[in-house]
Amino acid sequence: MDLYRERFWYLAAIILMQCGKAVAVCKDWSLRLPATACGLAMRKVLSVVARERSDCGDPKNKLFSMKLLLFYTHTFSFKTAEKGLADAPDMDVEDSLQDGVVIFFHVEAEDEEKQNKVVQKFTKNVKWLARKFGTTNVVLHSFNHLSLSKGPPELAKSILDQVTERLERTGFQVTHTPFGYFNEFQMHVAGDSLAKVYKEF
Repeated sequence: MDLYRERFWYLAAIILMQCGKAVAVCKDWSLRLPATACGLAMRKVLSVVARERSDCGDPKNKLFSMKLLLFYTHTFSFKTAEKGLADAPDMDVEDSLQDGVVIFFHVEAEDEEKQNKVVQKFTKNVKWLARKFGTTNVVLHSFNHLSLSKGPPELAKSILDQVTERLERTGFQVTHTPFGYFNEFQMHVAGDSLAKVYKEF
């Protein structure tokens, strides 16, 4: 019964973990272990779960930080509503585009230490989805509501500018929603399964 109990908790830990590739790796690893090693495997997974889920753990141990919501939209429009940052410049902007990829991104505090890697993966994911739909139109929107961990505005703006520069250098037309503002949105998202994608890294 102890062996079955260990296997139960091991599988439960995998389900609780919900960490994308890490889960797949753990599953593959577990299949190669002899049954007598199940307890050890369980403890390994539980230690990762505890480290990832703990609010007081070392941020360096987090498996993921940057969060992206990516949409392919037939139409997208936005209009400034009110300031979210007191020092944001005064502006009243309204714009729209058709057949583009719209990315809501959330920068976490942990992204500062691995900024170059974050920018590289951010850019790669945008290009991947845009090419799936044959478009070069991209909208980037800083959306600070996908995690409890929040990076400073200066970091988010720096990452935004770096991703923009990389995309424009390779032929993409990039639009920003006004940084530091809450905005009104209208989106017509395509029905394709890949038209709504969530990424974290």
